[in-house]
Amino acid sequence: MRSIHTQTVDRAGRHRGGMLARVCAAGLFACSILAYAQAPILPPAPLPNFFSGETSTTPAGQPNNGWYWLAFPNQSLFGYYYWGFYSSGSIIYHEDLGFESYLSDSSDPTGNSAYLYDFTSQGWFWTTTSYFPWVYSTSLGTWLQYVIATPNQDYTSAPRVFNDQNMGQNIQLGPAADALTGGGESLTLLLHGAAGSGTNSASNVVNGMVQLLSGSTVLCTMTWNRPAAPAAPTVVFDTNAAGCSFLSNPITVISAPVSTVNTPQGQYPDPTAVEIQINLNYASGNYTVQSCYPLTNCGSFTSMGTVGLTGAVTVAAAAAATSVTINTTTYPLAASIPLSQGPYTLRSGSSGTQANTVMAYSYFDGNNKLQTAAPTSPNASASGSCPWNCSGGSCSTPLTPAPVASPAPVVSGVSGFLQSGGTSTITINGNYFGSVAGAVSFCTWGVSPCQGIPTDGLPMSYSYTSWTNTQIVLAVSLPSTVTEADWGVYVISDAWILGSSAEYPSEAEVPIEPPTTVASLQALQPATPNAIAGSPAPPANAPFNTTNTSSAFATALTPLSNLMVVLLNSGTVTVTAATIVPAAGASQIQWQLDPDPNNALSGTSKPPLSVYSGASTSFPPTVAGDFRLIAYVDLNGDGVFNEGEQLRILDFAIVQVSLMTSQMLTSNTLVGGIAKVSSTAASPVMGMFAYYWLQGGGQMQAIGTNAITVGDVGNLISDTFAVDYPATPSSNVDGTGAECPAGLGQNNTCVSGQTPMVDTGTVARGSQPTGGSSPFRTLSGPVSPTAANFPATPSSGGLVVGVQGFDTPGWSWLLSHPTTLNGWGSTSGTISFTEFMVAYSTTFPQTYAALNVANWGVTVLGNTANGSIWGNTGTSLTNSPSFQQLGAATVQVLGNSYATQNGMAYKP
Repeated sequence: MRSIHTQTVDRAGRHRGGMLARVCAAGLFACSILAYAQAPILPPAPLPNFFSGETSTTPAGQPNNGWYWLAFPNQSLFGYYYWGFYSSGSIIYHEDLGFESYLSDSSDPTGNSAYLYDFTSQGWFWTTTSYFPWVYSTSLGTWLQYVIATPNQDYTSAPRVFNDQNMGQNIQLGPAADALTGGGESLTLLLHGAAGSGTNSASNVVNGMVQLLSGSTVLCTMTWNRPAAPAAPTVVFDTNAAGCSFLSNPITVISAPVSTVNTPQGQYPDPTAVEIQINLNYASGNYTVQSCYPLTNCGSFTSMGTVGLTGAVTVAAAAAATSVTINTTTYPLAASIPLSQGPYTLRSGSSGTQANTVMAYSYFDGNNKLQTAAPTSPNASASGSCPWNCSGGSCSTPLTPAPVASPAPVVSGVSGFLQSGGTSTITINGNYFGSVAGAVSFCTWGVSPCQGIPTDGLPMSYSYTSWTNTQIVLAVSLPSTVTEADWGVYVISDAWILGSSAEYPSEAEVPIEPPTTVASLQALQPATPNAIAGSPAPPANAPFNTTNTSSAFATALTPLSNLMVVLLNSGTVTVTAATIVPAAGASQIQWQLDPDPNNALSGTSKPPLSVYSGASTSFPPTVAGDFRLIAYVDLNGDGVFNEGEQLRILDFAIVQVSLMTSQMLTSNTLVGGIAKVSSTAASPVMGMFAYYWLQGGGQMQAIGTNAITVGDVGNLISDTFAVDYPATPSSNVDGTGAECPAGLGQNNTCVSGQTPMVDTGTVARGSQPTGGSSPFRTLSGPVSPTAANFPATPSSGGLVVGVQGFDTPGWSWLLSHPTTLNGWGSTSGTISFTEFMVAYSTTFPQTYAALNVANWGVTVLGNTANGSIWGNTGTSLTNSPSFQQLGAATVQVLGNSYATQNGMAYKP
C-alpha cells in the first residue's frame, strides 16, 4: 500500500500542512477517498479545453508538485489548483473554491464549457472560459460572480463571497453547516386569541404552526402555543423541531397581552394579541414563511413573506385573499414584490374578516427610518376614505417603496499608471459601472474605507475617453508635487446602490510614477575590424545623437544631422537612452520600431528589436527603408505607443546598394628605368568602373541615399617580387633582394603576417586609414552622371552612382647589392591584388559594407643588358573581367598601406 500524507505544497513552495485533515474532520468527504500518493496525479490526457493554457508551478528540475495556475484567454483569472485526487483526474482542489469535480458540458463542441460540482455547497456550477468568474448555480437558479479578495487579487475564501445577480448583493456561499450562521434576520409575528373574541379567557388558548421554505422545500416546521390568560404572556416554540436549528433563543416578546397592541394599523384593541419576534440565524436569501393557527385549522397557511436582507419578497397564496395592495399598487399574492434593502418585517394576523390575509410590510427608507404600510384594520379608522395608514406618511403623501438597489461597481483591476507632473491614461476594468458615465474617485491606497486624495495630489483633473459597463478609459493629470505613493481608485455609478457598498467601495491600486526624462538617444554601430586576426580594435565610430521628439517620419529633405543612415546588413546598431532621470525610470522605458508607411521598397517589413523595454535596445539592419525608433513610457498601459508618450524618437534609414554593371581591365604599361620599373596615371596597369543602384526609404526610395559613398579599396594579397644579383668573377656570391610589403624588421628581415594590406597612397608611412574615404585607392573616385553610358535611374526611384579606380604599381631597388656589391641582373615574382567595392555612411564612417570583389595580378619579369635599365622579358597580367559576388572575402581597411610601407630586404 502506498504511503499517505496530508501535506501539499502551494504555489510558492510553502507547505499547506493538514489540509486533508481539516477536510476530513469537516465531514465533507470520506477520508479514504481523499488519500493520495507521494507522487501527485498528473492532469488528465488529453487535457480538457477548459484547462488549456494552464501553467505548472513546479520549479524546473524538480518533481511535479501537482499545482497549476490558469488564466483564461480573456485574461480572467481562474487561479491556483491541484490535480491530485482520483486516478481519473476529474477532481481538483482549488486554492479558493475548495474541492471541485470537473465534468465537461457535452452540448458544447468547443469543450470550453464545464460543470463543476462544488463540494462545499453541495451543488453544481456551470461556467465557460469566457464567463468565469461568473458561474450559474443550478441549485440557487441564479448567476453568481465570484468576488476577488483585494488587495492580493486572489478570490475570496473562508468565507467565499459571490455577488448574486438576482439579489444584487454579495452572499456567502459556504458549506451546508456554515449556511446556518451569519444571517441575523428577524421575523415578527402578530398573534391573536380566538378570532374577534376580544376577551381574555381560557377559550383564547392559541396554538399554531410556522414553516420556513426555500422555494417549495420546507426547511423547518415549528409548532407554538400560548397559555390562557391570566397566565404569563409567553409564547412557546418547539425550536428543537427537525431543521429548526436556525432559530435563536430567546424569542423576543415585543408586546405583551394588553388591552391594546401597537400594530402597523395603529392601536389594535385585542387584549389577547401578542407581538413576538423570532430571531433567525439563517444565510441571506429569499425564503417563504407560512403560518397558521389554531393547529386544527392548519390545513392551509397564511403567507408571511420573505425573510432576507435584500432581494424580492415572495408572497404566497393565502386562503382568503388573492392579492395584496401596497401604496395603491396591487400585487398578486404569488408575485415577487420589489423592495429596497431590508431588513423586511412581514406580519400575519387574524381579526374578523381579515383572517389569513397579509397585514403589512415595512422597510427602512433613505433616512434609516422604519416605514410601515398596511391596510386599515376593522377596529381602526383611517382618514377619510383612505384605505391605508402609513406610519411615516398620510393619504395625501403615500409611502413610496424605495427603488431596488443596483449592483455596486466592482473594480477588477487597472492598467497603466499615474504620472507625477504629467498626463497619463489608465484603463479601469470591472463590472456594473453603468452605461451612463458616473464619476471616478481617487484616494490613499491601503486605507479602508477609501480616504480622500492626499493634499500633495491637488489640484488634479481627469477626463473620460470612454465609459462602458465594464471598462472606463480616462486621462489623468497630476501636479508635480504628488509623491510616489500609490493611490486607490473606485467608481461611482449613476445608479442607486446600497449604503454599505458606497461606504466601502470596490477599489484597485494604481501606481504613481515620477516623470521619466531622457536627454537624448545615442546610436552606435561597430567599426569594421582589421582583417588580420589578433589586431588591435579598430577606432570606434562616434555615436549618433538625437533629441528629436517628433513622431513624423523623415523625408528626402531631412538633414543628415537628424537622420541616422546605415547600410543594409552592415552590423548591429545599439541605441541607448542617455541621461535617464530618475535612474529608476529606465524600467519604465518601452521601445517601438515602426516602418514608414510610404516605404515602397520594403512595405511594412522592419528590423526586429532585441528587447522592447529598458535603457537600451538593438537591431540588425536587415530591411531597407526608413523607420522611426520610439523610446516612450506606456502611460495608458495599452502596450503600444500613443502620441504624447514619447521621450525621444530616432529617425533612421537603411540603404540597400546593388551592382548594376562593372568592368576591370589590365594592361602592361610598365616602363623600365635605372633599377626600377613603373607606370603612370596616364597609362595605369589596372583600371575599373562600376555602377551601383542605391535604394533607401520613402515612396521614391531616396531617403538616406545621399549619406552613402561608394569607392574602391585595393588589398594586396601576396607579393613575391624579387631582384637577383648574380655572382661575378670578382664576387663569387649570388645576392638577392626581396620586396617586404609591410617594411623591414630587425636584422634586415621582412615584417611578416601583414597581408592582406590596404593599398592606398592617402596615408603616410607608419599610419593607417582613419575611416571614410581614406582607405580608397588614390586614383579612385566617382563617375560623373553626365558621362557616356552612365545608367539611368530606374523609374521606381533611388540613386545611381558610378565609381572608377586605377592602379599604377612600380618597384625600385638598389643598383648594386649592399653586401656583395654585385650589380642587379633580373626581376621576378608576382604581386596579387583584390579590389573591393565598398560603401560607407557619413553617420558611421568607420563601418564599411563590402559589396563586390575582383582579382588581378602582375608578374614582373625583366633584366638589364647594361647593368642599370630594366627591360621587359615576359611580364604578364591577370584579372577578373568584372566585379563578382563577395563570397568569403574580407576587406582590409586598416593597418599600414602597402603603397607607403613596402621596402626591400637584401641577402646575404
